[in-house]
Amino acid sequence: VNIAESVEVAEYSKDISRVRNKITIRGFAARNEPADGDSWTESLDDWTSWQGIMYLDGSDKKVGDYAVYNLSDGAAHFWRTIASLRVDEGAKLIFWFYALAPRYTSGVVRLRTDADNYFEADIPEGELGIGEWEQKIFSCGKAFQFDAASNPTGIWRKVGVPSWYDITSVAFYVTSQGGLDVHVDGLLFSGLR
Repeated sequence: VNIAESVEVAEYSKDISRVRNKITIRGFAARNEPADGDSWTESLDDWTSWQGIMYLDGSDKKVGDYAVYNLSDGAAHFWRTIASLRVDEGAKLIFWFYALAPRYTSGVVRLRTDADNYFEADIPEGELGIGEWEQKIFSCGKAFQFDAASNPTGIWRKVGVPSWYDITSVAFYVTSQGGLDVHVDGLLFSGLR
């Protein structure tokens, strides 16, 4: 028996290029925007008022050198335009806030994708900070979005078709009976990726 005649050479190969793994790497959610935690309220740049007049206040402030405020005859509607932000689950909107008014009627903060598409949360009357600074902290993301069936305790109401991945402004809408002075300072998002 000749072994050379019985042995065959064999090669095996398999194409594995069709295997695709979906791997997402996310960093620790610890970034603040703005990074210094206060630059959005240090000037009137990118602030717009629909009702009331915007001012910069260097004497009545909570953080840094200035606070922004809106002075109106009963309705303060103003916003800060920002570069598009992706607001991931669990991020927080934080700001210092106070209002001077004879009788507070309502207050809301809006995270807007544009003027017609936004998430809106109430600033309850007891928490408006009448005459003194109060820090407001709002958890953000779909888990905190109101839905009558699946999340009746959610704080953010969805109006239109906004996206948590495309927030382009933070708006304040406050009304009262009589004159109104609304201050905002230290406006920032924390817990961003």
